Amino acid sequence: MRVALPRALSAVFLALALLLGAVSPADAASPERPALDDAGLLAAYGFAPEDLGYVVFDLATGETLRQHNADGLFIPASVAKLPTAVTALDALGGEHRFETTVLATSAPSAGVVRGDLYLRGGGNPLLDNDDLEELVLTLKATGVRQVAGGFYYDDSMLPRFERIEPSQPYAATYNPAVGALTLNFNRVQVRWETDKRGRTLAEARAISKTRALPIGHITFGTAAAAPEGAPFLLVEAEDTAGERWLMSPRLKRKGHAWLPIRDPGAAAAEAFRSLAATHGIVLPSPRRGTAQTVMVGLAQHRSEPLAEIARLVLKYSNNLAAELVGLAASQRLTGERLGLRQSGAVMEDWLREAIPYANWEGFHLANHSGLSSTSRVTPAQMAEIVRYALTHPHGGVGFAELLPPIRWEGEVNEENDTGPVDLRVRAKTGTMSYGRGLAGYLQTASGRTLGFAVFLSDLDARAEMDARADPRILLSPPEARAWTKRARELEKDLVTAWLMAF
Repeated sequence: MRVALPRALSAVFLALALLLGAVSPADAASPERPALDDAGLLAAYGFAPEDLGYVVFDLATGETLRQHNADGLFIPASVAKLPTAVTALDALGGEHRFETTVLATSAPSAGVVRGDLYLRGGGNPLLDNDDLEELVLTLKATGVRQVAGGFYYDDSMLPRFERIEPSQPYAATYNPAVGALTLNFNRVQVRWETDKRGRTLAEARAISKTRALPIGHITFGTAAAAPEGAPFLLVEAEDTAGERWLMSPRLKRKGHAWLPIRDPGAAAAEAFRSLAATHGIVLPSPRRGTAQTVMVGLAQHRSEPLAEIARLVLKYSNNLAAELVGLAASQRLTGERLGLRQSGAVMEDWLREAIPYANWEGFHLANHSGLSSTSRVTPAQMAEIVRYALTHPHGGVGFAELLPPIRWEGEVNEENDTGPVDLRVRAKTGTMSYGRGLAGYLQTASGRTLGFAVFLSDLDARAEMDARADPRILLSPPEARAWTKRARELEKDLVTAWLMAF
């Protein structure tokens, strides 16, 4: 693992000046201002030349303006969501909508469904408590007040996974379960409090913008011990009903935190039943089941158009949404329900066919969100994807308008959507321990539009981290966080130099 070198601010400014041609090599060679080439700039940030790769090209002419290690393989991290969005828009169309439905085995009579009721998921990445209540109100409008048979939730349209990436931390909300029936991005808020007897009481709640609903099938206990950095320990026992978490004994006596849901279909059905009760509809306890081919439709919720979902995925980088969009695309392309890695391979093949002139050697996408340290891409490959994205219509949608403006200070996410942005640069970011990337386009003061892809990776450090990783520990090691900070600074300086140079 590399040790960060001290950063000399004057040296960095000098290196940028050299990149721009503002300082001649002769001037730079003076004793007071030692010359720095690309390798010197990298060294100022504590990186080796092979850690960095980038391609900058003129979108109008296709001319490559700058490149470094363009065919080196890097971890794409969430930049992988860019090709996911392109593939999905082409395969499904920008107006595609995901449908969540309420079905019955027989039509209601005198306010009673004599058969069974099904809540069927269609892979809507944005489904929340409010959408479920909309379904409940539509069901109520049909006159239904009771179900005589069973109440089932059907999440069979897509395959189910307990987490996106098994090697990632158990308690990371960015690594939730994947399935056709989702709820609030498949995460819950847990609130706990220790009483006077020393007993810790906890409750999981499904949170949306307007309401919080208890999710009773998720239960809690207290662990006898826990490793440092592990706020929660997931108990994966065959005899444990539902989802059970053991809380660290080092937790504060009172507090709250977010946790991923492992059975989002069950959580959505439980929330639906709770909402139904508030509107006078009595439902039995939910069970998993598969809806019949011919059923009576009682209510339907349609998601936002895929173009809007893609815009949100590129802005907020939600992993669950990216996986669901990618799975829907591969299902449309193949007609099959595929695992995440199989689905990623379908996307690889689609890109190879769509962009046959690129060199795809080494290209690998383990899933659709980029939440994998095994995915690989070269700057040249991502630059070609960017070029294709910006020069072709995708399901009737211009891709340039979907990319968000860059925010150099802090990542954009569902909780953080404030602060200054740089409107000159629109791109998809990607961050993982020892992997950082940025790809999109920028508009220079001279009026040129440039496409670019830049990546930084330390593959050896990442492999070492993976080898010793404990999935119970939520936070990445401090040296990895320091690496990410330096990578972001270098990335910003490079892009700023390109803006000024052209």
